[in-house]
Amino acid sequence: MNIEEYIESAEKENRLERYHCNSIDFYLVTGPDGWVSVLRCDCGIVRPLIQARTRNYALRFCELTELINAPIDRL
Repeated sequence: MNIEEYIESAEKENRLERYHCNSIDFYLVTGPDGWVSVLRCDCGIVRPLIQARTRNYALRFCELTELINAPIDRL
């Protein structure tokens, strides 16, 4: 199952929540075991980030995530 099918099936089962914070779009997908997958949607590209034990941990992760607005030459 690819990421698009995963999101589509979660949406059909009402386990998908869209969350916008700090100019970033997130998908929160609650699994059957209660864990929450945090996915970041950026320009149509969806990337999995973490799995959180509860919805509150997932929201906290989203709230602490920020975009870097400065060009970075080296890390």
